[in-house]
Amino acid sequence: MSIHENSIIGLVGPNAAGKTSLAKIIMGFPHYEITTGRIIFEDKDITKVPLEERAKKGIFLVFQDPPAVKNLKLKMFLDFLGLPRQKAIDFLNEIGFSTVILDRELNVAFSGGEKKIAEILQMIALNPKFVIFDELDSGLDAHIMYRLVDYVLKWLRRNKKSAMFITHRNDMLNIIKPDDTYVLANNRIVCHGDYQVIWNCIRENGYSACATCPNIIKR
Repeated sequence: MSIHENSIIGLVGPNAAGKTSLAKIIMGFPHYEITTGRIIFEDKDITKVPLEERAKKGIFLVFQDPPAVKNLKLKMFLDFLGLPRQKAIDFLNEIGFSTVILDRELNVAFSGGEKKIAEILQMIALNPKFVIFDELDSGLDAHIMYRLVDYVLKWLRRNKKSAMFITHRNDMLNIIKPDDTYVLANNRIVCHGDYQVIWNCIRENGYSACATCPNIIKR
């Protein structure tokens, strides 16, 4: 898999294919063991670089289910990360979401959508170079989802960031319009190409067809 500078890619695959595991491996979660292959970031091998150093280099993962932190209000955490309060308020107003979330404990009793919004606020604060979105659409109401995804895409393009969107949904691919889309199946990346071509093949034939797809990546 190659993700070029200033590019946005999609990653699709059946349930339990390992998409979230791949995201956590790229981020550097210590309970995963890399047995083969390398991770290259900005022309440097970071395969053995610890998670916190990868974060400092500019890699950010928008969790599917981030942990809750009691006694730490979201606004306090964003203050610590250096995000001006007004910038957080402007973001929430733009996507049509209540600013009350800022006064709540980080991810404590948050809905799936609230967790994603808190994650995006942290992304804005840290200003990473490469962002992995693990099912950004999950847990979001439709009207908030479209506004949030639209904001994220504009932010990525405006700031010349690279990103990988993990999704199960064709409508998300249609909104994102990724520059390239990869299919993870049978424990490996089997093909990549135009998202519309790939999704039409999956819709008509299922992921099992990926094994014989003419776009398959030869090993």
